Amino acid sequence: MLNHVFTTSVIALLDVVAAIPAPGDFIADAGMEVKTDYVPIEQGIEAVDISNATLEARDNIFFQGTFWADKNYGGSSKGWSMPDIGKGYYVNDDWNDRISSLYQSLGSAVSGDAYMCCRWYNDYDGSKCYGSSLTVTGKGYVSYVGDAQNDKISCVACWNYQGFC
Repeated sequence: MLNHVFTTSVIALLDVVAAIPAPGDFIADAGMEVKTDYVPIEQGIEAVDISNATLEARDNIFFQGTFWADKNYGGSSKGWSMPDIGKGYYVNDDWNDRISSLYQSLGSAVSGDAYMCCRWYNDYDGSKCYGSSLTVTGKGYVSYVGDAQNDKISCVACWNYQGFC
């Protein structure tokens, strides 16, 4: 009985470790930091569909950018913007599991030369962003999100850099 419990626990732990993406194959602008992580659903960030932001809210944009269907900014693209800091946004059904490259920048509501962090999550359950994620620190382009994130991104959340991302 004890062996079965131990074996089951080890297998569950290995499943979590296997879900963490490996770095090394992303391509980003100089000065940008890119790292991978895993966020369990219990620690996921509350999220809404990015297309549900009101037109009034879009006048007060904190973060914005573009994502592309293919590596090196190829294929179709979509501009995105976020009216809230630290809130997760589902990329919408048309773009779920299609993103291969991206650009992120500060919006018009941010003055000065602030630094930013965006976490691009692989999973969205209708209310939370969670799962394997790619955290991108800084403004600029990521010409390839890496094999672990390619065509798997579902959700994004951005916030101001405060010494760590």
